[in-house]
Amino acid sequence: MGFDERGVHNMSNPLNKYCSEANDLKDVKDAMNKIQKLRAQMKNPTRDGMNEALRDAKMSALMEISALEMAQGATSWAPFSAASDSQLYALLGQYEQGLKLHCIAKIGEKAFDEQMKEIQEKTGKRDSFGI
Repeated sequence: MGFDERGVHNMSNPLNKYCSEANDLKDVKDAMNKIQKLRAQMKNPTRDGMNEALRDAKMSALMEISALEMAQGATSWAPFSAASDSQLYALLGQYEQGLKLHCIAKIGEKAFDEQMKEIQEKTGKRDSFGI
């Protein structure tokens, strides 16, 4: 057990680390489920479904998705309701990439690939695009 800078016995460090890792894992699993929602919309898009999947993705990976949007030249943001169906569809892959980056930042690429494979096996969903 360690002591903090005041000399106080510090038992919370391992607990904080565990809680942080547990929160990261929950966050990553949530993001992976959102990737599955985006992929489902890529295969069978509906306007409401795309709106919901994009909104959910942006809530999980706002920084990563915003960075991708800026990198691809977005200078202004409009609500999804103002976008055409084709514009919404075009965002699905970009938002999937943002979620992937979010997950990799938390758990690493190898762990992400393993977890994603596990989710796909559980849901029986295989796809042909590489993420």
